[in-house]
Amino acid sequence: MSNPNVATPIQQTLKTARHSALLKRLASSLILPALGIALFLLCWQGLANHIQTSLGQFPGPLQVSEQFSGLIAAHQREQEKAAAFYQRQDERNARLLASNPAAEVKIRPYTGKPTFIQQIFTSLYTVAAGFVIASLVAIPLGIVCGLSKSLYSALNPLIQVFKPVSPLAWLPLVTMLVSALYVSDDPLFAKSFLTSAFTVALCCLWPTVINTTVGVAGIDKDLNNVSKVLRLSPLSHVRRIVLPAALPMIFTGLRLSLA
Repeated sequence: MSNPNVATPIQQTLKTARHSALLKRLASSLILPALGIALFLLCWQGLANHIQTSLGQFPGPLQVSEQFSGLIAAHQREQEKAAAFYQRQDERNARLLASNPAAEVKIRPYTGKPTFIQQIFTSLYTVAAGFVIASLVAIPLGIVCGLSKSLYSALNPLIQVFKPVSPLAWLPLVTMLVSALYVSDDPLFAKSFLTSAFTVALCCLWPTVINTTVGVAGIDKDLNNVSKVLRLSPLSHVRRIVLPAALPMIFTGLRLSLA
């Protein structure tokens, strides 16, 4: 049987060690980041109080939080207006159907101005669409460039030229192309959405292309030799050898592109 005089100090030591490890994890994951954010906000507010511009005092975190609260309140008011707008339509349609059951009723969309929250979701949706378009183009292109040194040598100068181009430079060119080519009486997507999505795609295309090319070109020669021994078809070689081996570099390119 265990000796209580020995077991109790051991249990206390283990409990102290667990508490110490928990505090270290909390300090690294919560306390230190919170202190860093608080220090940044204090420095921001202190500097903002001493900066005067021609447009007034430089905004600090307090002014930003007030404006943010105002934007949230404006969003709530706009949502209430939209709910009241649809409620009036429902009541009018109900009265119309009560007087004439065969009447044709319509529900018109609310045409109020987009709010801060709605614009955020629009931006996220546009960025996601552009990122998907870029990935669908960049990954196959990077795989082909990684497998063919001749093709990579031909395309590398173009990649190096287009990679540093600013979105502000792409935007007017994409706007011209979308306006000229996307002509429809009943468009599926708005031209503004397509212009923004393609501009995002052109900006985040290149990191994925470069990293995918490097990942495919750096595949171990033993894996390529195994593919040759097994006499895999080109598609099977890409699916079974190239993609699994180059996947880490592909995801690195996707992360950089998304950033």
